[in-house]
Amino acid sequence: MLTPSESTVNLDPRPVSKQDFRTLLDHAQGDDRAMVLPALNMAAYLQEVVRLRWDEIRDGCVVTRRNKTGKCIRVAVFWEETLEALASIKRRGEFVFDANTGSPLSISGAEKRFVKLRDAAGLAVTSSQLRDGAYTAAVRANVTEGIVKLLVGHRGSGLSDHYVARSPEMVKPACDAVYAAYFTGDAGEASNEQSSSYTCVPTLRLKPAVPASAV
Repeated sequence: MLTPSESTVNLDPRPVSKQDFRTLLDHAQGDDRAMVLPALNMAAYLQEVVRLRWDEIRDGCVVTRRNKTGKCIRVAVFWEETLEALASIKRRGEFVFDANTGSPLSISGAEKRFVKLRDAAGLAVTSSQLRDGAYTAAVRANVTEGIVKLLVGHRGSGLSDHYVARSPEMVKPACDAVYAAYFTGDAGEASNEQSSSYTCVPTLRLKPAVPASAV
């Protein structure tokens, strides 16, 4: 009998705990840190994170499309920590993440990096638990269903969804809620309280592209 893989079906979401995420982040450096933070920040699967292009990140925000449909725009406001991690890695070409060969990092390559990172941190978490954690944190903070769906890239039901022009600021409450759950409050499980003082509209500039001749 064939068993659906975790990436195929997830009937029992398992949000990563705050303690496990902070432990994971403490062990993450360079590209690993730049990959883990956006996954939680924008409630994305790793396969979505590795498809990020530099030109999709502007003014502290990201606007992209989910590869699954090609129609539903992904939007998010990146935290200062996320932008700092992205600004610290070398920019070689169109995509944010590259393999050692210089080509865009594959999904399997990203998962291998994540497994190596989580093993080094002594954890048993999966990459999809970051998305589950972000989704759950936003819901627990009473962010409206429509905003949560916009953050995770789900199309809303009904004809009105066709007329919604998505923008990063629309999902800022969800991004703030996820930040509050994993960077403020008590250690352990995600907090239900949002940070009233945090503003996730950083002004950091990302590194300019490295000329092709220099790669």
